[in-house]
Amino acid sequence: MDRHLPARDAQAVREALRALAREQLVLVYPQAATVVAPIDVEALQEGCFIRRSLECANVEELASRVVPRDLAALRGLRARLFRISFSGELAYEIAVPTRYGDAMIRALVEAGEGQQVRLALGGKTAMPAIGLAGKPLEVAGRVERITDGEFTITGPMYTGVKTYLGRTAVLDTGRAKIVVTSRPHEPFDVGVFTHAGIDPRKLRYIMLKSRIHYRAGFKPIAAHVVECAGAGVTNADLSVYDYRRLVRPIYPLDPM
Repeated sequence: MDRHLPARDAQAVREALRALAREQLVLVYPQAATVVAPIDVEALQEGCFIRRSLECANVEELASRVVPRDLAALRGLRARLFRISFSGELAYEIAVPTRYGDAMIRALVEAGEGQQVRLALGGKTAMPAIGLAGKPLEVAGRVERITDGEFTITGPMYTGVKTYLGRTAVLDTGRAKIVVTSRPHEPFDVGVFTHAGIDPRKLRYIMLKSRIHYRAGFKPIAAHVVECAGAGVTNADLSVYDYRRLVRPIYPLDPM
């Protein structure tokens, strides 16, 4: 370690090296050196083989569940498959047009700021894998503000990066203010509110649709955090899922 390095920076480097060592990416020789760990070609090839096998199995399983109604809904839809879960579960990421969010925003923009609207918010996508049908939330309120959805992140995650929510509107129902965006975006920075004229530090309650990343920007300003078991495929209650390929017992589904 460079003796001229500030103590705070030296500590950060040590912690980074320890983290790399835990992942077996570097080898640490006390009082001697820290070197990059050699690549195990055999293990790398085995990992690639396992991943290809799991992805193919997932595709076959997912395809076997498609029914004519699904094909009719998907026909002509431009989409791109990002990845299939490496874990072997029936999970995947796919990019589809954001027409649902756009439709909401168009309705709010056409009404204009200060106008009263009534619309069906969210819940447009069914989740047959867990037996849930799409169920939009019927809301009514006043369009308080319309923005272009652009702001610069100030929190500890992606600091300084300019991000874009798409056309965004604030709907005031009288009991709550709802930030409606035309593009999906993880709410990990207070800018999702402040760019629209809402200071989350002055609010009594904030409800975020986020599992983990919200902690970066909002935990420092929160007196308490209450995690809710919302319906959907990211539910923290693992008992709601239909596991078919797990070898039981397995933590945390079973006592170990």
